[in-house]
Amino acid sequence: MTLDLWALLICMGAFAFAISWQGLHLDWYAGIYHGFSSRDSAPPGIDDTLAPRLNRMVRNHVEGLALFTPMVVVAHAANIQTDTMGWAALAYAATRLPYTPAYAFGWTPWRSIIWLVGAGALLVYLVSILASAI
Repeated sequence: MTLDLWALLICMGAFAFAISWQGLHLDWYAGIYHGFSSRDSAPPGIDDTLAPRLNRMVRNHVEGLALFTPMVVVAHAANIQTDTMGWAALAYAATRLPYTPAYAFGWTPWRSIIWLVGAGALLVYLVSILASAI
């Protein structure tokens, strides 16, 4: 398996962890019955800052995967593989792991620095695909 596929797998694991953390937090504060409801109303009893941060953290994981996954698919469909792409993909995946608690706990400015490193790795990955395709 290539490095970028490993990186994608790591990102999916970080995403699964983020969703689980968000769900457990909601169950803890709103009760398990809220999870089985239609969820048309806001969950009762959540007045902490962690719940909105967890929601934003999960959305950020979705946005990151929406960028990274198609790049990996296109690279593999076009049979484009370079060492730079592999290491850029691993660098991106490595940023997703500390980004999860950094976002949840509001670690500033570290959250932004981690995000910038990850965004830079995605840019390197994309430029490597484009450079190899030309």
